[in-house]
Amino acid sequence: MTSNLLFDPFAEMPFNGYLDPTSGEPTYYRSLAHFVYSEMMRSVDPQYQAYLIGLDDSELFRLEVEDVALGQASCSTSDLQQLVYAGVYMQAASNKEAYSVILNSPELVSVQDCELADDIASVLGRFISDLQSSDQLLRVAFMLEGVSPDFLNEVLSVLFKKRAANCILAVGRPTANIVLSDYARGQRAAFLMVGDEEGADVLATQLQRRTSHVYHLACGIASEASAARIQHLESHGVQIKKILENA
Repeated sequence: MTSNLLFDPFAEMPFNGYLDPTSGEPTYYRSLAHFVYSEMMRSVDPQYQAYLIGLDDSELFRLEVEDVALGQASCSTSDLQQLVYAGVYMQAASNKEAYSVILNSPELVSVQDCELADDIASVLGRFISDLQSSDQLLRVAFMLEGVSPDFLNEVLSVLFKKRAANCILAVGRPTANIVLSDYARGQRAAFLMVGDEEGADVLATQLQRRTSHVYHLACGIASEASAARIQHLESHGVQIKKILENA
């Protein structure tokens, strides 16, 4: 098979990912390789992870990670591929035009020779198959209103007990959704922020296009502003399931 679409995981194709636990803001990854290598090193050497994320020269980054053995992070092949899948998902969400070429002509795609090449090739095939499958991807959005971290984690463990999410989406301000991001990171699921600063109409369109399920979690009765937003979203066809934490 002749391939003429070369996918380079080190090429600069930036995207936002998991929230930084210190700042609460989304982490900026310059490439898929930046995401995978930095996440693999997170539990091994957080300082080195931060250094890798900040490297802005792709060739220097390649040289830096040449001697980094992914095995030192004690990650199985399936765990590594799940991490790559999360990265591909988040990168594709921020680079629709570039990924549309891949999705439209998957038979022409090959992966640049590197340590990650086989895993990325396998993941790209699965990602494309998932998008084309009649089985809906599990893309779950959460609107949080004053719930405790313990309650949120309990809800997440129940919702995803039988089937892991492909992507977890958070509505609102990043700093209010760190627990969601931490959960997604722990499960090696993709994580996306869905901002509501552009108004309820845009938010409704985003939720309809990007999600399979939407949940509103609140402590006690929803606030007047929240109730109005939910009513507006539902009037635009967004189905929202409500879960209350006892105040």
